[in-house]
Amino acid sequence: MMQELIAKSVEFEKLFRGKKREEPVMVQGNARDFHIFLEAIHGRDVISDSYVKAVAEFASKYKVKSVLKKCEIFLLEKSKLNLVEKFDLGKKHDMKKLKEYCIDRMNNLDDDDVLKELSSFKDDKYVPDEVKQLISKACSLNAKRAKK
Repeated sequence: MMQELIAKSVEFEKLFRGKKREEPVMVQGNARDFHIFLEAIHGRDVISDSYVKAVAEFASKYKVKSVLKKCEIFLLEKSKLNLVEKFDLGKKHDMKKLKEYCIDRMNNLDDDDVLKELSSFKDDKYVPDEVKQLISKACSLNAKRAKK
């Protein structure tokens, strides 16, 4: 198993370098989340809304591009997370297609669901400033459009 992980990431090579097979390796983070991440590395379909954030975090930390791609595909095709959360994950983990998708959706101001979703996060203290600016712009553009 160690060799499989080393083949997936140079970060695992650094982690395991000089370690004997039976020697324990300490990993930072939640054990359950890391287990799900390892299952994703081995090709199992385990990514869900419950685990996508943690799996993406581990995939970024250990530079496992294949798992990060699986997270992006899940977020694009199956996830029920809201648009702001998806955009934030896309930005944080450099998921280009996901960021483009979110921006395209945010630009679709005719979709009332998108506006409701966005406006609920406009003043959220946990939302990054860059996202707040996009939300404010979208809401103000819609307000101008509604006046016409």
